[in-house]
Amino acid sequence: MDYNYAYPDRFIYDPNVKRYEVPLETPDVDDQAPHPVYDVAFKNSPFGILVIRKSTGTILFDSSYVPLTFADQYIEITTSLPTKYIYGLGERRHQLWLNPENSARFPLWTRDQGLPTDTNLYGVHPFYLGMEEDGNAFGVFLLNSNAMGRT
Repeated sequence: MDYNYAYPDRFIYDPNVKRYEVPLETPDVDDQAPHPVYDVAFKNSPFGILVIRKSTGTILFDSSYVPLTFADQYIEITTSLPTKYIYGLGERRHQLWLNPENSARFPLWTRDQGLPTDTNLYGVHPFYLGMEEDGNAFGVFLLNSNAMGRT
């Protein structure tokens, strides 16, 4: 795996294994951000990636609870959430709040079909925003063009 601290508030995760990737040009980054607002740690057993806010010690992303599956045509990532106030994963005609206590599944898959209630629309935006109790916020973006789902 390869990673870098390209921006002070963003962590980029790119695997070194040849596999299908989104056919989208991303900027080459040669320099590291001078003062990232997060730390990144790795667990070995089970393998996991942790992203931690430096100012509060809040773990924003922790993938060590369920083994990471990373194959050519399939990726499965499970993360813990530091807050119940998670919003996003549009574009869809559902409630914007992603209640972590609601285990309902929904696909992130698009189709070009009018405006029927509770069906997915034209674009999938694999980004969610978390609002913490102390007023801090964070976002997670998955650069992916494969089928996705949220459980």
